[in-house]
Amino acid sequence: MDDRKDDRKDDRRIFPCNQRSHNFYYDYERLNFVLRASGLSHLDFIRHIGCDFNTFMKVRHGLLPFDIELVRRIHARYPQIDLEWLLCGPAIRL
Repeated sequence: MDDRKDDRKDDRRIFPCNQRSHNFYYDYERLNFVLRASGLSHLDFIRHIGCDFNTFMKVRHGLLPFDIELVRRIHARYPQIDLEWLLCGPAIRL
């Protein structure tokens, strides 16, 4: 039984992203992706797009959904980001 526990620990080392979602279904996942892609710290990113610190942090930590003003500001600074993806996430495939 102890061998199984050790195997699971090894899996976590080999596949560290097992439990993370990379589907960008959640607002905070898309926001964190944009933040990482910008190459800025979160404080510099907030200054760059000119948004409210508290709103940004609440969305970033999944406490609030995207605020339309935040989405508008991000898209104004980064027009290469698909607005529909930023607002809604990936398209649902039937």
